[in-house]
Amino acid sequence: MIQLDRINRVNGRYKGKTIFIVGTSDSLQDVDLSKIKGFPSIGINYILKNMEELGTSFVPPYLLIVDRGVLRLEMDHVKKYKPKLLLNKDIVNVASDADFEGEIYQFQPITRNYMYIRDALQRSKNTAHYAIEIAYRMLSCNGPGTIALLGIDMFYPKKKIDGKKRKSHFFPVEKRHGCKPAFQWVLQQLPVTKAFLDKRKIRLVTCSPWKGPLTKIIPQVSLDKVVKGV
Repeated sequence: MIQLDRINRVNGRYKGKTIFIVGTSDSLQDVDLSKIKGFPSIGINYILKNMEELGTSFVPPYLLIVDRGVLRLEMDHVKKYKPKLLLNKDIVNVASDADFEGEIYQFQPITRNYMYIRDALQRSKNTAHYAIEIAYRMLSCNGPGTIALLGIDMFYPKKKIDGKKRKSHFFPVEKRHGCKPAFQWVLQQLPVTKAFLDKRKIRLVTCSPWKGPLTKIIPQVSLDKVVKGV
């Protein structure tokens, strides 16, 4: 049975805490995700499939999906691991039609009057930006608190990293779901988001071990430090 609520039901749920947002970048291979078990976290898109490929037992308690096609492809994993779903209200029917049993929090598609981080999100229309906005809600829209990014790097590595050829996404439809122009556009909007959060005493950091364009915009802090509250 589906338990359907509006997204505002998560407001203030983790006030003062650290919330991790876990994307699908290949940099996750260099991260011990067991360290964030017990922390509130939001996984993005194909993260459940990626967890199986990585061989980790970590499962994010929340899964954010905006795209109807992604949800359809991931329904088997969703039904297996049963995360709480954060869904664009226009695709909730995909979960109900697939007989999903669990919690769903629905949010409106992008509208200028809805999103807290409305200006940056309106321009980027990126799933990571949605996740940041929802994490901001979970922190009660006011600090203190930390939003920490993992597996979100916003670039395609041109060179090998640690002697291995790496990619920014695990899933096989990179050209459709992520491309250099899209990354550049999101990166242009992140300073707006960071300034918005700074004013509200909410820290936005990346715990990715990779250095790239994202680490020029928001601080790169080791996962160990963030877990310890440093």
